Amino acid sequence: MVEDYTYEKKYSFEDLKKIFTKNYDTKNPYFIQDHKLIGYKYKEYKSFDESEGIYLSELKENGIDPNTALLVMDGKKYLFVQSYEIISIANESSLTGVSNRDEFIKQILDDRDTFATSDTDQILSDLRGVTLNITKNAKSNDEKIAIIYDWIIDNITYNSDFQNQGEAPFS
Repeated sequence: MVEDYTYEKKYSFEDLKKIFTKNYDTKNPYFIQDHKLIGYKYKEYKSFDESEGIYLSELKENGIDPNTALLVMDGKKYLFVQSYEIISIANESSLTGVSNRDEFIKQILDDRDTFATSDTDQILSDLRGVTLNITKNAKSNDEKIAIIYDWIIDNITYNSDFQNQGEAPFS
C-alpha cells in the first residue's frame, strides 16, 4: 500500500510575520500608541524551538490561530501567545534622557510581570524629580553617582513582608 504524502512548507519567522496579524520581536518589546509605550503581558502561550522554521499544521494541531494569537520571536524560540494583556508601560515623555531606552523598557516589562503596577509614569516622574533635586549641585557624573548611592543607602529599606525562600534579601 502506498501512502499519499503532501509537501508542506516550513515557515520562518519572517514568513510567519506576514501570516500573523499581531507579532513582534523581543528585541523591540514595545510599541508606541498615542504617545504611550505599550507592551504585552503573556497569560498563556506555547513555544516551539524551531530555528529552521515551523509547519502551519503544527500550529493548527496545537490550537494556534494566526488571527488571534500573538507571534513572538525570542532568540531562536517561537512563542505563540494565545492569551495576553496589552499594558501601558509609560508615557513616552517619561523616558526623556534615558540613554539605553530599549534595555530600560525591557527591564520595566520584566519587572511589571513580578511587581505589576499601573502608576509607572508617576514612579518615573518621582524618581526623576528626586534624582535631579539631590544632584543639582554635583559637579561631575562621579559625584552624582556617589550622591545617588548615598541617598539610596539612607532612604531605601526592604519591605518586611518580603520573602526570599527563607533567605535574607540581598543587594
